[in-house]
Amino acid sequence: MFRYSATHKEKINLLYRLTPVDAYQMGLVKQICVSSNTIEHDFNKPYIRLLDVSMDNGFRARIEIDIRGGDGRVERKNKTVKTNDDLFLLSGERDLYEGYVIENIDCTPGKEQVEFTNTEFVPLGKAIGAYDENLIKRAQIRRTMVLRGVTADGKILIADPASVTRTNQEWDLSIILDESRRGASAGGPFWILSK
Repeated sequence: MFRYSATHKEKINLLYRLTPVDAYQMGLVKQICVSSNTIEHDFNKPYIRLLDVSMDNGFRARIEIDIRGGDGRVERKNKTVKTNDDLFLLSGERDLYEGYVIENIDCTPGKEQVEFTNTEFVPLGKAIGAYDENLIKRAQIRRTMVLRGVTADGKILIADPASVTRTNQEWDLSIILDESRRGASAGGPFWILSK
């Protein structure tokens, strides 16, 4: 059994190591760049994350929302709220928050949530309007291709999460090297594992 990763916490019986610098020096990639998938400044839908609930001095909740400042810029900030607080007003009158008035704060252990007058609710630790982190991870995996073996006649076998057809195909080494060089500027380095 072999484990492979770019970020082992504990290295046990290391078989092969190819760093980005090694790949560059060997001519396998034209340049080194970091390919990341993030969503920044996505302030076009209401965002509400429930951070905490409390029964101290009445029912209160600590939430994170997007607030428009006096200069018009939108920033994500924490606010402490109570029943009947209007997120439209707290957000700097951002239209996206119309109808988000706090109707109920549930502090029952295991059922903590905030309910709004528009029938929506947000459980503790969750968010309305947040992007799905699994979508980001899937996008990162789609950019990854593992060279998983070599056939007896020298053809390359790959594991491509984006395509079963490409995974089942045998490839000439020249095509793999050409693609790795061409895709390097888009963050396409390869990790090569062998027994």
